[in-house]
Amino acid sequence: MAEAVRLLNAGRVAEAELVCQQVVARQKKNHQALAILGQIASMGSRHQEASQLFTRAVALAPAEIDYHVMLAEALATQGRHREALSRYDKALKHRPDYPPALAGKANVLVRSKAWDDARALLAPYVEAGTEDAAMAIVFARIAVKDKDTERAVEVASRHLDDPVSSEIRRSLWFDLGKAHEAGGRYDEAFEAYTAGNRMGQTPWDPVAASQWHDRIMQVFTAEGMAAHAAQRQRLAAAGVHRGHAAFRLDAHRADHRRAPGGSRGRRAAHPGRPAQDAR
Repeated sequence: MAEAVRLLNAGRVAEAELVCQQVVARQKKNHQALAILGQIASMGSRHQEASQLFTRAVALAPAEIDYHVMLAEALATQGRHREALSRYDKALKHRPDYPPALAGKANVLVRSKAWDDARALLAPYVEAGTEDAAMAIVFARIAVKDKDTERAVEVASRHLDDPVSSEIRRSLWFDLGKAHEAGGRYDEAFEAYTAGNRMGQTPWDPVAASQWHDRIMQVFTAEGMAAHAAQRQRLAAAGVHRGHAAFRLDAHRADHRRAPGGSRGRRAAHPGRPAQDAR
C-alpha cells in the first residue's frame, strides 16, 4: 500500500489504482485499498462503483468515520439523498462535530431543499466562528436564499485565506460572487467571479491532491507500517494468518476537507464538486 500512496502523491492515479486492485485481489478484506479505489473511482466520475467500494470498506471497518463520509458523498452524487443523509448521521454518531460530515449533510439538505434543517445544522458553528471553509460555503448559499447577502459575504470571506485547495478556494470565490450579485454589488461580484475563474486554470493542484487523499493516506505512516509488519510476524509465529492489513486512521489526523464547490451551470453531486445552488 505504501507504493499506492507514493503514486497518488505523485498524481499517478492509474498506476495507484492498479496497485490497489492487485492488493485487493490478494487481500479481499483490505479496507484501506478498497477505500482508495473508491476515491479513485469518484475522481473518475464512476460514482456507482465508488459507492460499492466504500460500502465494502465500511462493512470491514465500520468505526472509520471517513469511510461513512465518502460513502455518503458517493450516494449523494447519484441523487440517493436519503441514503446519503443516513450515512452522514452514522458518521456524526462517531463524532458529532466532524466538519466533513456536517458540511456534507448540510449540502445534501440544501440540494433536497430542506433549507431550514440545513440552517439549523450549521448555524451553531457559524455563530461560534468554528465552521470550516466547506461549512461556510453551504451556509453562504443558505444566507443568499434567505436574502441575507451581507451575512453570506461575511461568512464566506472568513475563509478566503485558509490553507485550502484551489477547488475549495474557487468554490468560496464563486459563492462570494453570487452573494454580491444577489445584493446588487455587481463590481464586487465581477471581481469575485474573476478570482474564482483563475482558480480553474491550474491543471494540477498538488494541495488538492494531497487533501483529497489525506484522510486515507494518514493510515500509512512509517510507524504504522512498522507496527503492522511486527504484528504480522508475531501472528505468523503463532500460526495465525490475517487476510488484510490492520492499520487505523490516526486520531490526530489533519482536518483536510473537500468543499461543496461553486462554479455556475453545474450541480454539485457532493462536497468537493463544482456546483450550482439548489433552488
